[in-house]
Amino acid sequence: FTTIFVAAFPLAPLLALINNIFEIRLDAIKMVSLERRLVPKKTNDIGVWTRILEAVGVMAVIANGLVIGISSDFIPRLVYRYHYGPCATSNSTSL
Repeated sequence: FTTIFVAAFPLAPLLALINNIFEIRLDAIKMVSLERRLVPKKTNDIGVWTRILEAVGVMAVIANGLVIGISSDFIPRLVYRYHYGPCATSNSTSL
């Protein structure tokens, strides 16, 4: 969610970093005091997570573009330029 909505809330990455630091520390305390050590397994890649992270990246670009496009006056200016401005055709001005 941080990646997808960073254009709407620019402070989100900093808050996510602070949250993750606390989360890592709490997980480390739990692993040291409450659980046994995990047995590591060797792998060549991160598996299906590669495709998931690529999909999240694509969704982030699309969502940030939509947030910027909808919240700015870029789209209304384009509509005005092509519908009523000098680029307008004679058919579109009669609508």
